[in-house]
Amino acid sequence: MILRHIFTHPLPEALDGVEIGAVPRQGQDGEPLGGCGFLARTAPYHPMFDKIAKPQKKRLVFCSGKDAQATGEFTEDGLVVFAGSRCNLHEVKSAKHHVREARRRLKEDGVLQANGTVFEFAADHIFASPSRAAAVVLGREANGWIEWKYEDGRTLDEVHRQASSVLDA
Repeated sequence: MILRHIFTHPLPEALDGVEIGAVPRQGQDGEPLGGCGFLARTAPYHPMFDKIAKPQKKRLVFCSGKDAQATGEFTEDGLVVFAGSRCNLHEVKSAKHHVREARRRLKEDGVLQANGTVFEFAADHIFASPSRAAAVVLGREANGWIEWKYEDGRTLDEVHRQASSVLDA
C-alpha cells in the first residue's frame, strides 16, 4: 500500500511512493523530516505536528492592588498569569461565590500557595477571561479588561477592544 493513497494531505517529496514498512526518518537530502521527530508506520509527517513557534517578545500586563502584584500575558487562549505573581491573601467580604470558589480550587490544585501575607502563583496559569484572572489576584469582583494594564498604562480594553472597534467602523 502506498502512503499517498491513504491521506488527503500531500506528503513531502521524500515520502512520495514510500511503502508503509519503509518510512524513513530523514529526507533524501539527509536532513531530518519536519514534524514530531519520528514517523510511525501509520502516522506519516503532517504539518499539524510541527512545533508552534511562540513569540520571543512578550507584551506583559500587570494587575495590582493592596498586596497583590501580578504579571501576565494576554493571548488568544486567555490570560496567562505567571508563576511568582502575588495575590491578596484574603477575599473582600463582598466577594461573590465564584471568586471564592476559583481561588479555593487553585489552592487545592497547588497553583496558589500561601507565602506570608500573600498567595503566590506556584506555576503559570491560564484563565479563560481577564476578569476571572483579576478577580483571583485581587480577591474581589473585577473587570479584568480595565484592571490588567500594559507597561505604558493602557488597559486591555484600550489595546484590544477599543482598537478593534475603531478598525471595524
